[in-house]
Amino acid sequence: MKQKYSLKEICITSIFTAITAVMSQIAIPIPFSPIPFAPQIFAIYLSGIILGKKLGCLSQIIYVVLGGMGLPIFSNFSAGMQSILGPTGGFIMSFPIIAYIIGYAFENNKSVWMKSIILSLALIVSYSMGIIQMSLVIKMSIPKATVLMLPYVPFDIVKIILAYVIGTKVKNRLIKTGFVI
Repeated sequence: MKQKYSLKEICITSIFTAITAVMSQIAIPIPFSPIPFAPQIFAIYLSGIILGKKLGCLSQIIYVVLGGMGLPIFSNFSAGMQSILGPTGGFIMSFPIIAYIIGYAFENNKSVWMKSIILSLALIVSYSMGIIQMSLVIKMSIPKATVLMLPYVPFDIVKIILAYVIGTKVKNRLIKTGFVI
């Protein structure tokens, strides 16, 4: 079955792809880790919350495909299959999945507690995929790779809370004004 998207859906999906690309460039290299501090997870959570599962996931698939094809949109203007197959590739590949998970929670009007649990599970999915690939690529044990990621957790929790607050307000405002996505 062929899926058709409206011009509005194409535009808003493209905007969230661009927001993710811009947020990825605000990256601070960390000497002890191949993973920089970057606010892109904020953009991914926003895409799921505001766009829902289908368009949120699509915005992140486009982001991954464009970066994989060589457009320098991954952190620190990196690009190409070497980024997807490198130490950060597991995180990059998790973006469409977590956008879908988050979008699902927000489309199905779950309670605040259920949404919080699902937002946390999405982060666990991202970390799991990222840690597994990073440990394989840099030949580090999974427990050591997990410990390496611990300093990122508090910052990601803050980004998720901000995305929840901002995304919910934006989504409610869009619905209130009749701009339903």
